[in-house]
Amino acid sequence: MRDNPINIVTAQHVGEYRMYLEFDDGNQHIVDFEAFLTRSKNPQVRQWLNPEKFSEFRLVCGELVWGDYDFCIPVINLYHNDILHVHTRGTADHSSGKVNIMNPIPKRLVKEPLIEAIWQLQFESAGGHLGDILPGMLFTALREDHPKLKLQRLPSADIPAHIAQADPNLRYMSRYRMEEPDSPIMYQVGDRIIRAC
Repeated sequence: MRDNPINIVTAQHVGEYRMYLEFDDGNQHIVDFEAFLTRSKNPQVRQWLNPEKFSEFRLVCGELVWGDYDFCIPVINLYHNDILHVHTRGTADHSSGKVNIMNPIPKRLVKEPLIEAIWQLQFESAGGHLGDILPGMLFTALREDHPKLKLQRLPSADIPAHIAQADPNLRYMSRYRMEEPDSPIMYQVGDRIIRAC
């Protein structure tokens, strides 16, 4: 694997949507853009299906560019001649130049790449303190699918609401925590926040 960036040193239009490309390491091949352009649903990409427009490319700082960077494929994809992977999944047969985009996306990864994921919802209430009723509503709804779920009142729930509302550091604090034993997911609820981690 190369440590330095790959650059295109020569680019020639060789007919229809095919480009002859030579890279700074001596690698060279023809890349056919037709499948990429015809499968795209983006009108900004499909405009380059016009053969006259397609032939108006430039080589800028080692990159192949159309228009004012209106259309540009990452050099690494051009180097490996697998431009369909820019927006789709599949495998490339470099000997034939064909790309199979029919590989199914896996339903579950063999090794999970994320150890912890967090989402947070912040909101403003039109009236009243949702922090008093929201934990119970959420707990009841979640408990249907998670019967071992436990609700715990946090020490921050003892801070008077008018003080928490006046201090920007306390506005979005959690007042209750819900978690299930042996589960990696924990929910936190406050007057203006719901958080899962």
